[in-house]
Amino acid sequence: MTGLAFRIMFLGIYAIGALAFGLVVTLIFNKELFTGKSYSGAASKTFETIDRVPSIDIASDTGDEPENVVDKFNLCH
Repeated sequence: MTGLAFRIMFLGIYAIGALAFGLVVTLIFNKELFTGKSYSGAASKTFETIDRVPSIDIASDTGDEPENVVDKFNLCH
């Protein structure tokens, strides 16, 4: 029985791998994998955030600055 169980297990593993490979090949041939058609909304939002140019110039000295800044803090565990 043990040999039969291993055969069924490996059959399932190889079948899932073959299905995944077939899906990827199909997407590549249909040019859907790398054209951006299958990207999710989260991925496109992430790339928009990375490519965004900020409206604040960090090299500029103009603008409002706080009068007094106190930087006292304790690290406790």
